[in-house]
Amino acid sequence: MNKNRSTVRTIEILHLIASSPNALTITEVSQVLGIPKSTTHQIIQTLHHLRLLENSCSKTFRLGIRFFEMALPAFANMDLRREAKSILEDLSRKTGESVFMAKNSWGNAYVALPQQSIPL
Repeated sequence: MNKNRSTVRTIEILHLIASSPNALTITEVSQVLGIPKSTTHQIIQTLHHLRLLENSCSKTFRLGIRFFEMALPAFANMDLRREAKSILEDLSRKTGESVFMAKNSWGNAYVALPQQSIPL
């Protein structure tokens, strides 16, 4: 599969900034990812213009409001049971134990029981 290098770099930048506990400068992003500073600058400025990133007076960048506006509806519509199924099955296989997933919602626990029985 041919990968578009600009798209890959953009996703790498978003991932790095999202996973960083502190806002990052263009230089820091460039050095960590090994992307030329001019390219990093262009991508970050485009993401900033699209409000996917926001910056502060110290010329550091963090995720912007538009990023969350895009991500939250997708997260709300995610089938958590389907997404977690392979992880839970793998954990059960490795431990030899039954595995359940629970979700806390306003003080109530909702337990997702396995769809197939697992021998104890």
